[in-house]
Amino acid sequence: FAWIGCRPASAKNIARIFVSGAAKAPLLMQGPPGIGKTAIVVAVAAVLGAKVERINFSANTSTDQLFGSIVPCIVDGKRVFRWQDGKLLVALRERRWLLFDEVNLAPPEVLEALVPLLHRGAEKFLVPGTD
Repeated sequence: FAWIGCRPASAKNIARIFVSGAAKAPLLMQGPPGIGKTAIVVAVAAVLGAKVERINFSANTSTDQLFGSIVPCIVDGKRVFRWQDGKLLVALRERRWLLFDEVNLAPPEVLEALVPLLHRGAEKFLVPGTD
């Protein structure tokens, strides 16, 4: 992880965002609300031609919302159960930048499920609870 302190709009921190994006490495930004952390990441991504998926965490965030789950649906008039990707899997498949907002509010089980995704050398990601 690279880490950015409370002044994300400084030239040094903007450069870190560019480097992190180019290296496909996670970057942790920390600071008080309203100083432009999200805005600067979105702006840098736009310059680099990347799309951003913002995932806002809360105490109610579940792994099902992030990764997906099996849901009932109607196909040809019959009720069946199918896998529906969560917001995180859709973003990964579309090769979007992931912007995790308010990570400090996420439940511990959600954070634990995300850890393998943040390993820099990871080539595969197994959705928790699936084969």
